[in-house]
Amino acid sequence: MNKNLEYIVVGAGIAGLGVAYELQKAGKEVLVLESEEMAGGRMSTQMLKDIPIDIGAQFITSFYKNIWNLSEELNLEPSLFDVGNVAILRHEKLFSLNPKNLRSLCMFGGISPLSKIRLAFVLFYKLVMSSRLNLYDLKKNLALDDKSVYDDLVDIVEKESFTNLLDPMCEALFWYDSKEFSNVLFLAILRKVLFCKFYSFENGIGKLTQKISEKLDIHYQEKVVSIIRKKVGVTVITNKKSYCANRVIVAIPGNEVLNVLDTPTNLESQFFSQIRYSTAAYIFCQAKTKIFSNCNTIWLPEKENEHFSSISKNNHVKNYPSTHFSLAIRDSALRKLTTTNRLHKHIISKMIIESFDFFQDLQIDYIHIWDSALPKFVPGFLRQKYDFLDKTQFDKQIFYCGDYLESPSVEGALTSGIKLAKQLINE
Repeated sequence: MNKNLEYIVVGAGIAGLGVAYELQKAGKEVLVLESEEMAGGRMSTQMLKDIPIDIGAQFITSFYKNIWNLSEELNLEPSLFDVGNVAILRHEKLFSLNPKNLRSLCMFGGISPLSKIRLAFVLFYKLVMSSRLNLYDLKKNLALDDKSVYDDLVDIVEKESFTNLLDPMCEALFWYDSKEFSNVLFLAILRKVLFCKFYSFENGIGKLTQKISEKLDIHYQEKVVSIIRKKVGVTVITNKKSYCANRVIVAIPGNEVLNVLDTPTNLESQFFSQIRYSTAAYIFCQAKTKIFSNCNTIWLPEKENEHFSSISKNNHVKNYPSTHFSLAIRDSALRKLTTTNRLHKHIISKMIIESFDFFQDLQIDYIHIWDSALPKFVPGFLRQKYDFLDKTQFDKQIFYCGDYLESPSVEGALTSGIKLAKQLINE
Protein backbone atom coordinates (compact mmCIF):
# COMPACT_ATOMS: atom_id res chain seq x y z
CA MET A 1 0.00 0.00 0.00
CA ASN A 2 1.33 3.41 -1.00
CA LYS A 3 2.32 5.72 1.81
CA ASN A 4 0.31 8.92 2.20
CA LEU A 5 1.96 12.14 1.11
CA GLU A 6 2.63 14.49 4.01
CA TYR A 7 1.01 17.59 2.47
CA ILE A 8 -0.93 18.35 -0.69
CA VAL A 9 -1.50 22.00 -1.59
CA VAL A 10 -4.40 22.66 -3.95
CA GLY A 11 -3.66 25.76 -6.02
CA ALA A 12 -0.37 27.37 -7.09
CA GLY A 13 -1.28 31.02 -6.69
CA ILE A 14 0.92 33.10 -4.42
CA ALA A 15 -0.89 31.78 -1.30
CA GLY A 16 -0.36 28.15 -2.28
CA LEU A 17 3.22 28.75 -3.38
CA GLY A 18 3.95 30.61 -0.14
CA VAL A 19 2.65 27.91 2.18
CA ALA A 20 4.28 25.12 0.14
CA TYR A 21 7.64 26.89 0.01
CA GLU A 22 7.71 27.54 3.78
CA LEU A 23 6.72 23.95 4.58
CA GLN A 24 9.33 22.56 2.21
CA LYS A 25 12.05 24.74 3.77
CA ALA A 26 11.07 23.21 7.13
CA GLY A 27 11.70 19.73 5.73
CA LYS A 28 8.10 18.77 4.97
CA GLU A 29 7.07 16.69 1.95
CA VAL A 30 4.80 18.84 -0.23
CA LEU A 31 3.03 18.26 -3.55
CA VAL A 32 1.26 21.18 -5.25
CA LEU A 33 -1.63 20.60 -7.67
CA GLU A 34 -2.41 23.39 -10.15
CA SER A 35 -5.25 23.35 -12.69
CA GLU A 36 -3.57 25.82 -15.07
CA GLU A 37 -0.42 25.34 -17.14
CA MET A 38 1.55 27.86 -15.09
CA ALA A 39 1.83 28.93 -11.45
CA GLY A 40 1.26 32.36 -9.95
CA GLY A 41 -2.47 33.03 -10.16
CA ARG A 42 -3.01 36.81 -10.14
CA MET A 43 0.73 37.28 -9.71
CA SER A 44 1.55 36.06 -13.22
CA THR A 45 3.35 37.37 -16.27
CA GLN A 46 2.87 36.15 -19.82
CA MET A 47 5.14 36.81 -22.78
CA LEU A 48 3.38 38.40 -25.73
CA LYS A 49 5.61 38.70 -28.80
CA ASP A 50 8.66 38.80 -26.50
CA ILE A 51 7.04 41.51 -24.37
CA PRO A 52 6.14 40.73 -20.72
CA ILE A 53 2.60 41.57 -19.63
CA ASP A 54 1.26 41.28 -16.09
CA ILE A 55 -2.15 39.66 -16.47
CA GLY A 56 -3.30 40.22 -12.87
CA ALA A 57 -1.63 42.28 -10.17
CA GLN A 58 0.15 45.26 -11.71
CA PHE A 59 2.38 46.31 -8.82
CA ILE A 60 3.61 45.60 -5.32
CA THR A 61 4.10 48.22 -2.61
CA SER A 62 6.83 49.02 -0.11
CA PHE A 63 4.58 47.82 2.76
CA TYR A 64 4.27 44.33 1.25
CA LYS A 65 6.62 42.98 3.91
CA ASN A 66 6.37 39.27 3.08
CA ILE A 67 6.74 39.78 -0.68
CA TRP A 68 9.80 41.96 -0.10
CA ASN A 69 11.34 39.41 2.26
CA LEU A 70 10.74 36.66 -0.27
CA SER A 71 12.14 38.80 -3.09
CA GLU A 72 15.33 39.43 -1.11
CA GLU A 73 15.63 35.73 -0.25
CA LEU A 74 15.40 34.89 -3.96
CA ASN A 75 17.76 37.73 -4.96
CA LEU A 76 15.11 39.62 -6.95
CA GLU A 77 15.09 43.00 -5.20
CA PRO A 78 17.48 44.82 -7.62
CA SER A 79 14.96 44.46 -10.45
CA LEU A 80 12.30 46.64 -8.80
CA PHE A 81 11.34 50.06 -10.13
CA ASP A 82 8.83 52.85 -9.41
CA VAL A 83 5.65 52.54 -11.51
CA GLY A 84 4.97 56.30 -11.80
CA ASN A 85 2.08 58.75 -11.42
CA VAL A 86 -1.72 58.50 -11.56
CA ALA A 87 -4.33 60.75 -13.19
CA ILE A 88 -8.14 60.74 -13.14
CA LEU A 89 -10.15 61.53 -16.27
CA ARG A 90 -12.99 64.02 -15.84
CA HIS A 91 -14.78 65.98 -18.57
CA GLU A 92 -12.13 64.79 -21.05
CA LYS A 93 -9.36 66.34 -18.93
CA LEU A 94 -6.72 64.59 -16.86
CA PHE A 95 -6.22 65.63 -13.25
CA SER A 96 -2.96 64.51 -11.68
CA LEU A 97 -3.03 62.62 -8.43
CA ASN A 98 -0.51 61.12 -6.06
CA PRO A 99 -2.44 58.41 -4.17
CA LYS A 100 0.52 58.02 -1.82
CA ASN A 101 0.09 61.56 -0.47
CA LEU A 102 -2.81 62.82 1.69
CA ARG A 103 -2.26 66.42 0.56
CA SER A 104 -2.46 65.37 -3.08
CA LEU A 105 -5.69 63.44 -2.46
CA CYS A 106 -7.28 66.41 -0.74
CA MET A 107 -6.06 68.94 -3.35
CA PHE A 108 -7.27 66.81 -6.26
CA GLY A 109 -8.41 69.16 -9.04
CA GLY A 110 -11.31 66.97 -10.12
CA ILE A 111 -13.54 68.01 -7.21
CA SER A 112 -14.81 71.39 -5.98
CA PRO A 113 -13.04 73.51 -3.31
CA LEU A 114 -15.76 72.69 -0.76
CA SER A 115 -15.34 68.97 -1.41
CA LYS A 116 -11.58 69.30 -0.98
CA ILE A 117 -11.96 70.98 2.40
CA ARG A 118 -14.43 68.43 3.72
CA LEU A 119 -12.49 65.48 2.37
CA ALA A 120 -9.23 66.79 3.84
CA PHE A 121 -10.78 67.23 7.28
CA VAL A 122 -12.53 63.85 7.27
CA LEU A 123 -9.58 61.81 5.99
CA PHE A 124 -7.18 63.46 8.43
CA TYR A 125 -9.55 62.80 11.33
CA LYS A 126 -10.18 59.20 10.24
CA LEU A 127 -6.50 58.45 9.82
CA VAL A 128 -5.66 59.85 13.26
CA MET A 129 -8.46 57.84 14.87
CA SER A 130 -7.34 54.69 13.06
CA SER A 131 -3.63 55.06 13.85
CA ARG A 132 -3.55 51.77 15.75
CA LEU A 133 -5.17 49.66 13.05
CA ASN A 134 -3.10 46.65 12.01
CA LEU A 135 -4.02 45.63 8.47
CA TYR A 136 -3.17 41.98 9.15
CA ASP A 137 -4.75 41.78 12.59
CA LEU A 138 -8.08 43.59 12.77
CA LYS A 139 -9.62 41.20 15.28
CA LYS A 140 -9.65 43.89 17.97
CA ASN A 141 -11.45 46.31 15.64
CA LEU A 142 -14.47 44.24 14.62
CA ALA A 143 -16.83 46.75 16.24
CA LEU A 144 -15.82 49.17 13.46
CA ASP A 145 -16.67 46.65 10.72
CA ASP A 146 -20.34 47.62 10.63
CA LYS A 147 -20.32 50.09 7.73
CA SER A 148 -19.03 50.42 4.20
CA VAL A 149 -16.76 53.29 3.19
CA TYR A 150 -19.75 54.89 1.47
CA ASP A 151 -22.12 54.53 4.44
CA ASP A 152 -19.51 55.93 6.82
CA LEU A 153 -18.73 59.04 4.77
CA VAL A 154 -21.83 59.78 2.68
CA ASP A 155 -23.31 62.23 5.20
CA ILE A 156 -19.99 64.00 5.75
CA VAL A 157 -18.32 64.50 2.36
CA GLU A 158 -19.76 65.65 -0.95
CA LYS A 159 -21.07 63.02 -3.35
CA GLU A 160 -18.58 64.09 -6.01
CA SER A 161 -15.75 62.97 -3.72
CA PHE A 162 -17.08 59.44 -4.20
CA THR A 163 -17.91 59.60 -7.89
CA ASN A 164 -14.74 61.42 -8.95
CA LEU A 165 -12.13 60.15 -6.50
CA LEU A 166 -12.90 57.44 -3.92
CA ASP A 167 -14.87 55.08 -6.17
CA PRO A 168 -12.42 55.31 -9.11
CA MET A 169 -9.62 54.55 -6.64
CA CYS A 170 -11.44 51.53 -5.17
CA GLU A 171 -12.48 50.16 -8.57
CA ALA A 172 -9.03 50.57 -10.10
CA LEU A 173 -7.25 48.91 -7.17
CA PHE A 174 -9.83 46.35 -5.98
CA TRP A 175 -12.45 46.07 -8.79
CA TYR A 176 -15.39 47.05 -6.57
CA ASP A 177 -16.69 50.35 -5.24
CA SER A 178 -16.99 52.02 -1.83
CA LYS A 179 -20.50 50.64 -1.16
CA GLU A 180 -19.06 47.10 -0.91
CA PHE A 181 -15.84 47.97 0.93
CA SER A 182 -15.52 47.51 4.70
CA ASN A 183 -14.75 50.91 6.23
CA VAL A 184 -12.25 49.60 8.80
CA LEU A 185 -10.30 47.60 6.19
CA PHE A 186 -10.25 50.59 3.81
CA LEU A 187 -8.80 52.85 6.52
CA ALA A 188 -6.18 50.24 7.43
CA ILE A 189 -5.14 49.96 3.76
CA LEU A 190 -5.25 53.74 3.21
CA ARG A 191 -2.88 54.32 6.13
CA LYS A 192 -0.40 51.99 4.45
CA VAL A 193 -0.86 53.38 0.92
CA LEU A 194 -0.26 56.99 1.99
CA PHE A 195 3.22 56.15 3.18
CA CYS A 196 4.40 53.69 0.56
CA LYS A 197 5.90 53.42 -2.89
CA PHE A 198 4.64 51.31 -5.78
CA TYR A 199 6.95 48.90 -7.57
CA SER A 200 7.03 46.12 -10.12
CA PHE A 201 9.61 43.67 -11.39
CA GLU A 202 11.57 44.66 -14.47
CA ASN A 203 10.52 41.58 -16.45
CA GLY A 204 7.07 41.17 -14.95
CA ILE A 205 5.51 40.60 -11.56
CA GLY A 206 5.38 36.86 -12.26
CA LYS A 207 9.14 36.70 -11.92
CA LEU A 208 8.72 36.06 -8.19
CA THR A 209 6.17 33.25 -8.48
CA GLN A 210 8.15 31.65 -11.31
CA LYS A 211 11.24 31.58 -9.11
CA ILE A 212 9.35 29.94 -6.22
CA SER A 213 7.62 27.40 -8.47
CA GLU A 214 10.98 26.19 -9.79
CA LYS A 215 11.83 25.06 -6.25
CA LEU A 216 8.61 23.08 -5.70
CA ASP A 217 7.06 19.82 -6.91
CA ILE A 218 4.08 21.11 -8.90
CA HIS A 219 1.78 19.03 -11.09
CA TYR A 220 0.28 21.34 -13.70
CA GLN A 221 -3.06 21.00 -15.48
CA GLU A 222 -4.37 18.79 -12.69
CA LYS A 223 -7.75 20.16 -11.75
CA VAL A 224 -8.96 18.98 -8.36
CA VAL A 225 -12.54 17.75 -8.57
CA SER A 226 -13.01 16.34 -5.08
CA ILE A 227 -11.39 16.45 -1.63
CA ILE A 228 -12.61 13.65 0.63
CA ARG A 229 -11.97 13.34 4.36
CA LYS A 230 -11.10 9.82 5.48
CA LYS A 231 -10.65 8.30 8.93
CA VAL A 232 -6.94 8.48 8.25
CA GLY A 233 -5.81 11.24 5.91
CA VAL A 234 -7.49 12.90 2.95
CA THR A 235 -8.11 11.72 -0.62
CA VAL A 236 -7.71 14.23 -3.44
CA ILE A 237 -9.19 13.33 -6.82
CA THR A 238 -8.09 15.25 -9.91
CA ASN A 239 -8.97 15.04 -13.59
CA LYS A 240 -5.97 12.70 -13.99
CA LYS A 241 -5.58 10.57 -10.86
CA SER A 242 -6.14 10.23 -7.10
CA TYR A 243 -3.77 11.11 -4.27
CA CYS A 244 -3.76 10.41 -0.55
CA ALA A 245 -2.22 12.79 1.97
CA ASN A 246 -2.10 13.23 5.70
CA ARG A 247 -3.09 16.87 5.27
CA VAL A 248 -4.51 19.01 2.49
CA ILE A 249 -4.19 22.77 2.18
CA VAL A 250 -6.82 24.41 -0.02
CA ALA A 251 -5.34 27.55 -1.61
CA ILE A 252 -7.89 28.43 -4.28
CA PRO A 253 -10.30 31.41 -4.32
CA GLY A 254 -12.73 31.20 -1.41
CA ASN A 255 -15.80 31.23 -3.65
CA GLU A 256 -14.59 28.03 -5.36
CA VAL A 257 -13.90 25.94 -2.24
CA LEU A 258 -17.33 24.32 -1.97
CA ASN A 259 -16.93 23.06 -5.54
CA VAL A 260 -14.15 20.69 -4.44
CA LEU A 261 -15.16 19.64 -0.91
CA ASP A 262 -16.92 16.27 -1.10
CA THR A 263 -18.69 16.62 2.24
CA PRO A 264 -18.23 20.10 3.69
CA THR A 265 -18.99 20.64 7.36
CA ASN A 266 -21.83 22.96 8.35
CA LEU A 267 -19.26 25.59 9.29
CA GLU A 268 -17.52 25.32 5.91
CA SER A 269 -20.81 25.46 4.03
CA GLN A 270 -21.95 28.52 5.93
CA PHE A 271 -18.69 30.45 5.59
CA PHE A 272 -17.69 29.69 2.00
CA SER A 273 -21.20 30.19 0.62
CA GLN A 274 -21.03 33.84 1.72
CA ILE A 275 -17.73 34.68 0.03
CA ARG A 276 -18.00 36.87 -3.04
CA TYR A 277 -15.33 37.94 -5.52
CA SER A 278 -15.26 40.72 -8.07
CA THR A 279 -14.74 39.76 -11.71
CA ALA A 280 -12.36 41.61 -13.98
CA ALA A 281 -10.78 41.61 -17.40
CA TYR A 282 -7.63 43.17 -18.78
CA ILE A 283 -7.45 44.21 -22.42
CA PHE A 284 -3.81 44.37 -23.55
CA CYS A 285 -3.30 46.74 -26.47
CA GLN A 286 -0.85 48.85 -28.36
CA ALA A 287 -1.48 52.19 -30.06
CA LYS A 288 0.06 55.53 -30.85
CA THR A 289 -0.86 57.97 -28.09
CA LYS A 290 0.46 60.84 -25.97
CA ILE A 291 -1.97 60.24 -23.11
CA PHE A 292 0.77 58.84 -20.88
CA SER A 293 3.11 61.85 -21.20
CA ASN A 294 2.61 62.90 -17.54
CA CYS A 295 1.29 59.72 -15.94
CA ASN A 296 1.49 55.95 -16.23
CA THR A 297 -2.00 55.09 -14.96
CA ILE A 298 -5.42 56.68 -15.53
CA TRP A 299 -8.42 55.99 -13.29
CA LEU A 300 -11.85 56.38 -14.88
CA PRO A 301 -14.98 57.39 -12.89
CA GLU A 302 -17.99 55.33 -13.93
CA LYS A 303 -19.91 58.41 -15.07
CA GLU A 304 -17.01 59.17 -17.44
CA ASN A 305 -16.94 55.66 -18.84
CA GLU A 306 -19.30 52.84 -17.90
CA HIS A 307 -17.11 50.12 -19.40
CA PHE A 308 -13.52 50.73 -18.29
CA SER A 309 -12.16 51.48 -14.81
CA SER A 310 -8.49 52.18 -15.61
CA ILE A 311 -5.84 52.48 -18.31
CA SER A 312 -2.26 51.52 -17.44
CA LYS A 313 0.92 51.84 -19.44
CA ASN A 314 3.07 48.73 -19.67
CA ASN A 315 6.15 49.88 -17.78
CA HIS A 316 8.15 46.86 -18.95
CA VAL A 317 8.29 48.12 -22.55
CA LYS A 318 10.90 50.76 -23.36
CA ASN A 319 11.82 52.55 -26.63
CA TYR A 320 9.07 50.94 -28.70
CA PRO A 321 7.29 52.70 -31.63
CA SER A 322 3.83 52.05 -30.15
CA THR A 323 2.69 52.41 -26.56
CA HIS A 324 1.76 49.13 -24.92
CA PHE A 325 -0.99 49.47 -22.31
CA SER A 326 -3.90 47.67 -20.69
CA LEU A 327 -7.49 48.64 -20.00
CA ALA A 328 -9.42 47.14 -17.10
CA ILE A 329 -13.11 46.43 -17.66
CA ARG A 330 -15.12 47.23 -14.55
CA ASP A 331 -16.95 44.46 -12.72
CA SER A 332 -20.48 45.66 -13.58
CA ALA A 333 -19.70 46.01 -17.29
CA LEU A 334 -17.99 42.64 -17.52
CA ARG A 335 -21.02 40.81 -16.16
CA LYS A 336 -23.10 42.27 -19.00
CA LEU A 337 -20.53 41.64 -21.72
CA THR A 338 -19.65 38.02 -21.00
CA THR A 339 -22.14 35.22 -21.34
CA THR A 340 -19.76 32.48 -22.47
CA ASN A 341 -16.62 33.54 -20.56
CA ARG A 342 -15.32 35.17 -23.76
CA LEU A 343 -14.80 38.72 -24.93
CA HIS A 344 -14.54 39.29 -28.67
CA LYS A 345 -11.74 41.56 -29.82
CA HIS A 346 -13.81 43.38 -32.44
CA ILE A 347 -16.50 44.27 -29.88
CA ILE A 348 -13.93 45.52 -27.36
CA SER A 349 -12.01 47.40 -30.04
CA LYS A 350 -15.19 49.23 -31.06
CA MET A 351 -15.90 50.09 -27.40
CA ILE A 352 -12.40 51.55 -26.96
CA ILE A 353 -12.56 53.62 -30.15
CA GLU A 354 -16.01 54.96 -29.21
CA SER A 355 -14.88 55.74 -25.66
CA PHE A 356 -11.54 57.44 -26.30
CA ASP A 357 -10.21 59.68 -29.05
CA PHE A 358 -6.58 59.65 -27.93
CA PHE A 359 -5.59 56.25 -29.38
CA GLN A 360 -4.43 55.89 -32.99
CA ASP A 361 -3.81 52.64 -34.87
CA LEU A 362 -5.28 50.62 -32.00
CA GLN A 363 -4.43 46.94 -31.89
CA ILE A 364 -5.72 44.48 -29.27
CA ASP A 365 -3.15 41.79 -28.55
CA TYR A 366 -4.64 39.78 -25.71
CA ILE A 367 -7.65 39.60 -23.37
CA HIS A 368 -7.53 37.97 -19.95
CA ILE A 369 -10.63 37.41 -17.79
CA TRP A 370 -10.53 36.88 -14.03
CA ASP A 371 -13.70 35.14 -12.83
CA SER A 372 -12.45 35.51 -9.24
CA ALA A 373 -10.40 38.69 -9.19
CA LEU A 374 -10.40 39.89 -5.57
CA PRO A 375 -12.50 38.94 -2.53
CA LYS A 376 -15.16 41.44 -1.50
CA PHE A 377 -14.59 42.50 2.09
CA VAL A 378 -18.12 43.75 2.67
CA PRO A 379 -19.12 45.06 6.12
CA GLY A 380 -19.35 42.16 8.56
CA PHE A 381 -17.10 39.81 6.61
CA LEU A 382 -14.11 40.32 8.92
CA ARG A 383 -16.15 39.02 11.85
CA GLN A 384 -17.22 35.96 9.84
CA LYS A 385 -13.60 35.35 8.81
CA TYR A 386 -12.19 35.44 12.34
CA ASP A 387 -15.03 33.31 13.64
CA PHE A 388 -14.30 30.70 10.96
CA LEU A 389 -10.56 30.69 11.70
CA ASP A 390 -11.16 30.31 15.45
CA LYS A 391 -13.50 27.36 14.99
CA THR A 392 -11.41 25.51 12.38
CA GLN A 393 -8.01 25.78 14.07
CA PHE A 394 -8.46 22.31 15.58
CA ASP A 395 -9.09 20.59 12.23
CA LYS A 396 -6.10 18.33 11.57
CA GLN A 397 -6.93 17.28 8.00
CA ILE A 398 -7.98 20.21 5.79
CA PHE A 399 -6.59 23.75 6.04
CA TYR A 400 -7.22 26.96 4.12
CA CYS A 401 -5.25 29.99 2.99
CA GLY A 402 -5.87 32.82 0.56
CA ASP A 403 -6.45 36.54 0.18
CA TYR A 404 -10.00 36.24 1.56
CA LEU A 405 -8.48 35.31 4.95
CA GLU A 406 -6.21 38.40 5.11
CA SER A 407 -6.74 41.30 2.70
CA PRO A 408 -7.61 41.78 -1.01
CA SER A 409 -4.06 41.81 -2.39
CA VAL A 410 -1.24 39.49 -3.39
CA GLU A 411 0.48 40.40 -0.12
CA GLY A 412 -2.65 39.34 1.75
CA ALA A 413 -2.66 36.01 -0.07
CA LEU A 414 1.03 35.37 0.63
CA THR A 415 0.67 36.45 4.27
CA SER A 416 -2.17 33.95 4.72
CA GLY A 417 -0.01 31.15 3.33
CA ILE A 418 2.99 32.04 5.49
CA LYS A 419 0.86 32.30 8.65
CA LEU A 420 -0.61 28.85 8.01
CA ALA A 421 2.83 27.35 7.33
CA LYS A 422 4.19 28.72 10.62
CA GLN A 423 1.15 27.35 12.47
CA LEU A 424 1.69 23.87 11.01
CA ILE A 425 5.46 23.89 11.53
CA ASN A 426 5.13 24.97 15.18
CA GLU A 427 2.57 22.32 16.14
